[in-house]
Amino acid sequence: MTTPDTEAPRQPWSEGRSLNRFTTTLLIGYLAFIVVLMIVRRSTLSPEVFVVFAAVIAVLMGRGWSFVRDWAPFALILLAWQLARGLADDIGARVQSDAAIAVERAISFGTVPSVELQKWLHIAGRTTPLDVAMTVVYLLHFLLPLVAAFLLWVFRRHLYYRYAMALILLSVAQFFTAVILPVAPPRFAGLYGEALAVTDISYEVTQNLQLGTLSWAYLNLNGNPVAAFLRCTRPIPCLRTCSCALPGGAPRC
Repeated sequence: MTTPDTEAPRQPWSEGRSLNRFTTTLLIGYLAFIVVLMIVRRSTLSPEVFVVFAAVIAVLMGRGWSFVRDWAPFALILLAWQLARGLADDIGARVQSDAAIAVERAISFGTVPSVELQKWLHIAGRTTPLDVAMTVVYLLHFLLPLVAAFLLWVFRRHLYYRYAMALILLSVAQFFTAVILPVAPPRFAGLYGEALAVTDISYEVTQNLQLGTLSWAYLNLNGNPVAAFLRCTRPIPCLRTCSCALPGGAPRC
């Protein structure tokens, strides 16, 4: 018999009781169904769908209850932030645009970097591999922190708790930043002051590739497109996603 002092440490994937073959096959089939559904609908991987994937993987690892215990507070706090961040442009200061453009010109020798970069790298009317790659990077800004959190939870759980707390504090800080100093991104600058010669490339890519989302939060909760430092809450049927309205309330389709 082994004593607690001599017992071999458990591996991250071997904690808890293993599942029987039927349950394992059912869960793997469920994940496969979601993947097929995403491919058929040409949907991007949203944070909610990733959490479903992570939960099923945790159950397959025999760590289902641990996942619920460790992730439920984290997920609820982030959901509350998702609900609250759309209030920032309602209760916060006036959205800044011209002041931010002036600062950029002052530190960039009279130019606006986003305008110059698009002159060099963007081909109007075409969707290039660079456009697609940068759109993927942009979309990962919601997903990648959760992927990192899950990997830490699996392999370095003591670091997961610190990471989750840091991410929550960062989200709270972002909310107050959006309240105190909301800044319009370059593509919406014309709604608040000087218009810039920039194209909403991520919008064009999702349009041209007909990409949608399975994200319930993205379609139904309050967003805040001036949280870069217009309101966007209405799903647009022609996009199968959400698009900010132009002046006068006309959706961009």
